[in-house]
Amino acid sequence: MTFIPPSFGSGFAVGIAVAAPIGPMGLLCIQRTLATGMRAGLATGLGASTVHGLYGAAAVLGLVATLKASVEAGAWALQLASAGLLAFFAVRLLTRRAGQGTAEGPATGRLSTHYRSAVAVGLTNPLTFLLLLAAVPALAEQGDGYTALAGLVCGSAAWWVTLTSVVSLVRGRVGIRMMRGINVACAACLLFLAVGTVRTALGPAQGTAHAATTERVAAAGE
Repeated sequence: MTFIPPSFGSGFAVGIAVAAPIGPMGLLCIQRTLATGMRAGLATGLGASTVHGLYGAAAVLGLVATLKASVEAGAWALQLASAGLLAFFAVRLLTRRAGQGTAEGPATGRLSTHYRSAVAVGLTNPLTFLLLLAAVPALAEQGDGYTALAGLVCGSAAWWVTLTSVVSLVRGRVGIRMMRGINVACAACLLFLAVGTVRTALGPAQGTAHAATTERVAAAGE
């Protein structure tokens, strides 16, 4: 009988919980699976799992406080970079010709591009870190943190394998016209997320500027 350590099971559950919410990474994974094939979706998902593993390792090593301070200090810059990446991918989807992928999947070089772009999106998205921050304390509290970390990475990867497998089942039924509509819908969602990210990034600055203006007006009135 195979014994699974409780710490691995806890980490596995955390990995699924962090990966499952559909956001920019989920949209990219689904779109790439439909357009190019399962391997492209897996490369994207494993890029996300890599980021989850990095943040999980920081928790196990007790670096959460330091990392949190760094992320909060540069949150606006990360958010603007994330918005720029999302807008870039949205434009690429809008200008991409539907049906451009092949059933055999992309070349190895293209797979590495999908992987690297997913890592970039994950690392520049503060929400990824905050989501992990909410779930990761259970990871750090495990007696065997490294086993829990392995569980987190496996749980995250298992989600992306499941998602891409399910999406690839319907890929053959997606025609060029439907693929074009999916590209436009995904691009619209990515642009919406990009605009929301920019507003969030500039919100504190706008609030500070408004407060400074109010103080100057009040001082002039006195």
